Amino acid sequence: MHGAMRSAAHWLLVLFVAAACSSSPVRLPAGPLRELPWGDNPTDQAALAARQAVERGDPNTAQALLQQVLAEAPRHVDALRVRQDLYRSRGRTGVLLAEAETALAKDPNDALAHYLAGRLRGTTSERLQHFQRGIDLAPHSLWPWFGYAHTVREQQPDHSRELYAALYERTAQHPLVGISYADVVMRAKQFEAALQIYTQLRDDPRTAGLGALGMAKALLALDRQAEAWPATLEAARLRPFDPGVQALLEAWADAGSVATRERGILDLWREAASRQEALAGGSGRLFFAGLLVRQGQLAAALQLLEEAPDLPRQPALRRLQRRLLSALGDLDGFCAVLRADVPRELVAAPDNELQERWLRLLDGPWGAGQPAVTGATAVQFVTALRDVGWLVEAESFAATMLRREPTVAGQLVAVRDEVRQQLAFEGELRRFLDSGERTDQVLPLAELLAGLRRAGERIFGRDVVGEQPLLQLSFVGELVEPF
Repeated sequence: MHGAMRSAAHWLLVLFVAAACSSSPVRLPAGPLRELPWGDNPTDQAALAARQAVERGDPNTAQALLQQVLAEAPRHVDALRVRQDLYRSRGRTGVLLAEAETALAKDPNDALAHYLAGRLRGTTSERLQHFQRGIDLAPHSLWPWFGYAHTVREQQPDHSRELYAALYERTAQHPLVGISYADVVMRAKQFEAALQIYTQLRDDPRTAGLGALGMAKALLALDRQAEAWPATLEAARLRPFDPGVQALLEAWADAGSVATRERGILDLWREAASRQEALAGGSGRLFFAGLLVRQGQLAAALQLLEEAPDLPRQPALRRLQRRLLSALGDLDGFCAVLRADVPRELVAAPDNELQERWLRLLDGPWGAGQPAVTGATAVQFVTALRDVGWLVEAESFAATMLRREPTVAGQLVAVRDEVRQQLAFEGELRRFLDSGERTDQVLPLAELLAGLRRAGERIFGRDVVGEQPLLQLSFVGELVEPF
């Protein structure tokens, strides 16, 4: 076959496949759907427990439960789905794809193999091919219909919603279908309908936490905050490990009546030790540490951070830990964190213009193993913090040293007041930039510089901006070749 003919045949095949995949099944078959998960039998319960273990971040328990289920029922669909999700989270999708190819090669008419392969494929057309084939082979099985409805929800949202509604009705409002159905209804901004589904999910012990979480989101979308807050707390009690719960709690903390909401969130966190660990997992640890700080619980916030030594040393975490140590006056702890976090090879590089300042802070006579701090070294330490731009830390330690070394109060106050002026100027700059973000308008550079010049004159008593040279080019017509 000539190249042109091969190309034409190829595109005809592509168009045929695309048309086949875009044609939606007209309706569900008559009669009940089979293979509904989460029943009362031991294998269903073990598979559900495995999924819950995955959600809690306990993959080892999930793996053990799955091995138990699949040893007794090798074609248990829900267990195989959880196994796929677990393997994908561990980066082992290739193993799953190889298994799918082997199963289909062994029996091209295996509806379960098509369903599992469809969950792994990368493109919509490939997934729909497998799910459509599964529907043809097993029209009364829930699973290929479930996969099909999920796959078309982006490109055919109305059809997906109609199909989920039919599945929800035909499965007697099964909670697995309800979770996906409520999601597509929320996407369509049909919040009252979504609330009704989430309320039903909340009443089912298998999905009570997810139902409460969905209710909170739907109620917030309906601007019914008084009802949304109790639902949020209920979701947090039932699913403290859920990232959706943690995101919702953070959203509440950012909303109105901040102090009241934050106290409520902290009280929820304090209720049970197991919930404390779950809610403060991952990025939630930094969030709850911030809540404790705002409630004046500095030592508790520091302990929360130090209880997770494997937490990624992100800038926000390092900054908060430093500031807590400085606020508590823990000089030895602060210097230990300082020397662990600051990359000496970077700050000591010959081309670093601040090399001398950083090395003065890193190598100064302070911290564990050094002589006791004197009045002179206290002033040097606070000055070194100021010189590298750690202004909040400098202000905190100046207050601590004023209590310890009153003999150098005058020098410490002078450095502290200078630091406070710099912090005030930084705050003014931040407010200028934030105002531009709120109005979604770019603040003209000349206006920004003029505002900062006025701020400098007010705070420092002098112009700290000066006249900045601006490069201006006049263009006539279009710049055709912008080299």
